[in-house]
Amino acid sequence: GAVAIQRIPVEQITARVMSAPGNQQQFGSLVDQRGGKVAGTVVTLPRNAYQVAFTIKDTDSDRCIRPSSIAYQFSDPHPQLWVADVFPEGSCIAQATITHEQKHVEVFRAALRHLALRAEHALNLVAALPAMNVAFGDENASYEAWYARINDAVQPLFADYNTEVIAANNAIDNPSEYQAMAQVCNGEAARYLR
Repeated sequence: GAVAIQRIPVEQITARVMSAPGNQQQFGSLVDQRGGKVAGTVVTLPRNAYQVAFTIKDTDSDRCIRPSSIAYQFSDPHPQLWVADVFPEGSCIAQATITHEQKHVEVFRAALRHLALRAEHALNLVAALPAMNVAFGDENASYEAWYARINDAVQPLFADYNTEVIAANNAIDNPSEYQAMAQVCNGEAARYLR
């Protein structure tokens, strides 16, 4: 999907970056001690949804219920790339910031692909579980139990997704990367971000 690029006041970007998990330690010295500001960030709003179709077979004494299909979607259809509005549009430093932040967009996209593969495996395991036998009239309890199994299978994957995203983003946001960013465009970043 397309990435929306927005020009945002640098204070909002800095506040957003500093409020993200793990960023206080990483960016604390930049923002708090040196008075620096953050030039850009990526904002993602992941969504998840699933649909389950059930197969129902009646016996003489009860009803057997199992999923016939589980369609699961975890996506981030419109990541936003925020660039400090103090950078002139189309300037060298604005483009350098966009290039840097695009690396983070790719991190989120890769993590989504990995999550999709793990979710497919986990949900195939759920779908392979034996059918639940319930008394006639107790079907809702069975549906709720199946939904709980699905949630139990998928919930831990979100923690894996977050761990992957944080580690990969931290690998990008390292001292050598920031040193290189400070040098590009004849030091324009320092002029605008002080």
